[in-house]
Amino acid sequence: MTLVVARIHRDRIAIASDTRISKGGVSLPVDQGVVKSCIINCSICVAFSNSPELAERDILAFAGKFRTSARFGEAVEFFEQSSKNSGNDYIVAFASPPRLVKIVDGKRVASAAKTVWIGDRDAHDAFRKYEGDRRARAERGRAINAVLFADEMEGSPAMIYILRCGTWWPTELSRALPTLFRL
Repeated sequence: MTLVVARIHRDRIAIASDTRISKGGVSLPVDQGVVKSCIINCSICVAFSNSPELAERDILAFAGKFRTSARFGEAVEFFEQSSKNSGNDYIVAFASPPRLVKIVDGKRVASAAKTVWIGDRDAHDAFRKYEGDRRARAERGRAINAVLFADEMEGSPAMIYILRCGTWWPTELSRALPTLFRL
C-alpha cells in the first residue's frame, strides 16, 4: 500500500509519503524503503506510486532530457507517457507558480483542488478520517517530534517534506501527515 499526498499552501508545496515497499504482499524491512518523491530541479518535483524501479527509470530519463528546466506541458506530457507505459501514477509538482498535476493510467486528472493524492484508496480514506478527527483538537497547529523535516533551501520556491516512517504506515503516517500540512 502506498500513499502520496501533495498540498499547496499559500506559495509552498508540501509532499509526504510512506517509504514502505512490499513484494508479493509482504512488507520489506524499513531499511529497504524508498523515498517516493524526487526533486528534479529547482522548479519540478515528481512523486510516484507503484514500481520504484520504473519510476527511477522514468525520472532519470526526464532529468536527462530536461537538465535545467521543462515547460509545464512538456513535463505533463512526459509523465503521462511514462504512466501509460509503466502503470505508475505520478504527482508532478511545479514550484512557480505552485501547481500540482495528478497523472493516473497515463492521463492527467483535471482538478482545481489544492490537495492531490495517489496510491491506495483505503490508506487515503484512513488519512482523511484521521485528518478530519484531528482538526478540532486543541493541539492543532503544534509540531510533533515524530516527524523529521528536510531543511529548506534558502530562497526555495517550494518546500518539500520527506517523511520516513518506521512503523506500519497507515496508522503512523496518517498521524504525522496532518502536522506536515499545518506548517
